[in-house]
Amino acid sequence: MLCTKGALSRSPTRRSILLEKVALLDWSGNMTDASAANRENCMRKLELATARNSKVHKLIDAIQGLGCMIPSDFFLCRPCEGSISGGFAALDQKTSSASSSSSSPLNYQPRIIMCENNMLETETFENTLVHELVHAYDQCRAKIDWSNCIHHACTEVRASALSGECSLLHEIYRNNLTLRKGHQECVKRRAEKSIAMNPHCKSIAADAVSAAFKQCYSDKAPFE
Repeated sequence: MLCTKGALSRSPTRRSILLEKVALLDWSGNMTDASAANRENCMRKLELATARNSKVHKLIDAIQGLGCMIPSDFFLCRPCEGSISGGFAALDQKTSSASSSSSSPLNYQPRIIMCENNMLETETFENTLVHELVHAYDQCRAKIDWSNCIHHACTEVRASALSGECSLLHEIYRNNLTLRKGHQECVKRRAEKSIAMNPHCKSIAADAVSAAFKQCYSDKAPFE
């Protein structure tokens, strides 16, 4: 998760609305042939994921069901630094002129950024998208304070647990062969790594995950 302080049903109507929003991704700026190809590939993967991935459908329906409207530029394909595959950007309360909280239905303006220059195979791309959508759902539902390390730990635990990124097959590919509570260990490890990127939480990432883990790992919303 990129914590920049600053969430589809199978119905054809709602699906077409979402795909229109995906198509509104900004193509402005001077792009080389390679970067344009990266953008197109990323957008194609987004369209496929929003069309067919049941977890993506469920999360977007759940976000809208909570009263948070999906902004037109909710999904963005952008080049990213390093090897990250995606991120979530929440509206910064300090820059908002609205009196309500940043996650209120009238002021819900998060962004999900998929890193077009670090494209992954389809399953991992969709796991990343689900991960970021869990953050978007939590932002709408829980009004997360991203400077609060327990808040951040909770949503990272949930995102890693629910996205599929800690499946046994993915762990085998990473050469992590812990079988006993392997899923839990993967979730903890990946949550700590994400929280360590938050300047408010870098030094206490492990403690924050430990404090939040039991309750947040068992929270399967909106899937249960």
